[in-house]
Amino acid sequence: LEEGHPAAEGLDPAPEHREAIERLYLHNDKLVGRVLDKLRDGDLLFVISDHGFTSFRRGVNLNTWLRDNGYLHLKEGTDGSTEWLRDVDWSRTKAYSLGL
Repeated sequence: LEEGHPAAEGLDPAPEHREAIERLYLHNDKLVGRVLDKLRDGDLLFVISDHGFTSFRRGVNLNTWLRDNGYLHLKEGTDGSTEWLRDVDWSRTKAYSLGL
């Protein structure tokens, strides 16, 4: 845990949790590998971080940005208030975000 981060106030991680971040990265690496195996010619996969190596104090909804900028389209009659993947019009969508 990052010392001084608001979410870490009063916490002292147990030794068995100190490797949690590394385990998570290893899990996510395998997941990305599975996705890469399924890509077709011309498909692109971007793996990005929302905050890098500093404190996380605010966020951005990438799918909202993609929708607002014409990359992600919703099915007629939906507003995105339900589960995103169900509302996506895949025939018109060029990009979408899926958090790990």
